[in-house]
Amino acid sequence: MDTQKNFWLREFSKEESWELFKKKVALIESSKSEELLTIAKEVVAKCEIGKLTKLQLLDLSRCVQIESIPPGVLLNLQMLEVLLMGSSFSKWAVGDQQSTASLAEIKDLRKLNTLAIDVPVQNVLPKEQLFESLHLQRYEVCIGDKWRRFGESKTSRLLKLDLHTGIDTKHYFKSLLDHGEDLHVRRLADLKNVVPDINEKGLIELKHLVVDGNFELQFIADLSEHKDMIFPKLESLDVPY
Repeated sequence: MDTQKNFWLREFSKEESWELFKKKVALIESSKSEELLTIAKEVVAKCEIGKLTKLQLLDLSRCVQIESIPPGVLLNLQMLEVLLMGSSFSKWAVGDQQSTASLAEIKDLRKLNTLAIDVPVQNVLPKEQLFESLHLQRYEVCIGDKWRRFGESKTSRLLKLDLHTGIDTKHYFKSLLDHGEDLHVRRLADLKNVVPDINEKGLIELKHLVVDGNFELQFIADLSEHKDMIFPKLESLDVPY
């Protein structure tokens, strides 16, 4: 007996195409093939990212071969929600330099909710506050050149600071400190008390605190000025000599 089957063909919608793309990327990322990973990273590095104005996720993690990003490229990605650049590009523009991307471009990505960046030298930080205009739900922000790199934290909000002079830490990084779960501070100028020198009210979301190389440190917290719980969620404290 003859049978007949009908097959309907249609194009994927944008949403369906995006979901398929994410699944394929997940397969590549979970693959143990170094060749596949290398190819994937090269594709990202060579494509004209600035033209992908509807891009929502950009993962350049550990793309050490990226030497420069043209100025304005990141700023064009106004639909971007996730930007991952940990252990990757770090040669940000200094001051009014126009030869490469500036960190100031990131503060204007208003849809951004997840960010991982590596900033080895503090002089590339823009004078205006970088993070206050963003509404980040997840972040790994590493400032300084002596830190171990990304992927070591089990929390969703990590901040590492190795600053010497010139930045008012508790104001410049206020939003990251207010909501941070994992904080590492090293060699902060004139740091005598984590509270109130870094945060005046206490770090109420903090779970892990590492304070290293701050030779003027006297107390983790000055309790004479605080009656409320300063670290209500703290699980670990590390103050190496």
